[in-house]
Amino acid sequence: SHLSGWQKLELFCVAIGTAMLIASHIGLFRESNGSRNEAVGAGLAIGSILVSAALTIAVFFHRWIEGRPSTIDEIALLTLTIPMLITGLSWKIKATTLCGGFALSTYLIALVISVAYRPEVAIGIYLAAGGAVVFALGILLSIYRDKLLEIPDQVANRTGVFRILNW
Repeated sequence: SHLSGWQKLELFCVAIGTAMLIASHIGLFRESNGSRNEAVGAGLAIGSILVSAALTIAVFFHRWIEGRPSTIDEIALLTLTIPMLITGLSWKIKATTLCGGFALSTYLIALVISVAYRPEVAIGIYLAAGGAVVFALGILLSIYRDKLLEIPDQVANRTGVFRILNW
C-alpha cells in the first residue's frame, strides 16, 4: 500500500464511521415504540464524528498545509456529509445534522474563499452534478408526494415491504 499512516487512519475512521452510521440507522428504524435506544444514539454520534472529522481534517490538511487540494478527500467529504445532513434534517437526528452540516458548511466556506486563488473545476462539476441530482429528486418527491405520505403509517403498522423490520 502506498498510503501513509495518517491516510490509513483516515480511511479506517471513515469506514468504521460509515458502518456505524448504517448500522445505527437500521437500528433506528427497527425501534417500534418510538423511544431511542442509547446504543443507537451513541452509534449515530460516534459514526458522525468519525466520518466528518476525519474527512474535514484531511481536506484542510491537504488544502492549506500541503498547498494542494486532494480531490478524492473533497469528493468523499461532499459525498458523505450531504446525505448526513439531509437524513439528519429529514429524520430529526441531531448527530448527523450537526456533524454533517458543520463539516459541509465549513468546507463550502473554505471553498468559496479559496476559489479566488485556485479554481477547482472538478469540485465545481461534482457540485453542479450533485445539485442537479438533488433538483431531480425534489421533482420526483413532489410527484410521488401522496405515496410517500403513506410510508410512515406502513412503517408503524409493519405492513407491505416493512414487514421485514420485525425479523
